[in-house]
Amino acid sequence: MENKTMSKFLASAAALLVIYHFYHWLVAIWNTTAGLIGGLIVITVSIVCGRLARSGPGNVGWFLFPLFVCTVVPAVAKVWKFFTEDKIMLSRFIDAIPFLIGFVVPLGLILFVYVELRGK
Repeated sequence: MENKTMSKFLASAAALLVIYHFYHWLVAIWNTTAGLIGGLIVITVSIVCGRLARSGPGNVGWFLFPLFVCTVVPAVAKVWKFFTEDKIMLSRFIDAIPFLIGFVVPLGLILFVYVELRGK
């Protein structure tokens, strides 16, 4: 498989991972209706930004914009919740493990591979 194809697969996986977790975060914070609306907004923004990114060679920032926005918002919310909860520190760390294993680590690895493949 070509590096370009693998790069596209990794970019798609990262986008889907971000969209899923942002949607899950919205559903957990609000209700299902707000989560559906938020998920549709994220998908729409991702599609529009993807098309803008493909419009020219210097427009790669449009591809990265929704990834960073949809990654920063849930991450900041999780960190805020981590520091403001009235629980003991061990309980806070145990509550944060699924977020780290299911979101931060996979996204970091996928983006690392994407950047490495893009440099070849």
